[in-house]
Amino acid sequence: MEEKRKDERIMQSLSTKITLKGFGFFGIVNDLSKGGLGLTSDSLLHEGTVVKLELTIPNHSLMTLIGKVVWRKEFLDKSNKKQRYGIQLIQKPDENELLIPDEYYLYIEEQLTQS
Repeated sequence: MEEKRKDERIMQSLSTKITLKGFGFFGIVNDLSKGGLGLTSDSLLHEGTVVKLELTIPNHSLMTLIGKVVWRKEFLDKSNKKQRYGIQLIQKPDENELLIPDEYYLYIEEQLTQS
């Protein structure tokens, strides 16, 4: 299978609150890049769904991102069904910059590799 990722990923488990149409639930971000992230959750999301993600970054305040589910895989974890998602980060509707600017991404990468 050909690798489609353009950006290097930071491999780190980060707690996140996922909000969809006012309903919130929790998940774990497993990896993060400038353009997307990998997410694991008990909750079912469909491809194409746009979600708000509030990541807890160690030694930092919450970081809010907006992303779209681009793929989903179901798996068993200790007899419980879990969902693994690929989330593509999308742009803010009124701005031309990605939600993770280069400087902020480098800061996050530095913080996570030091912990």
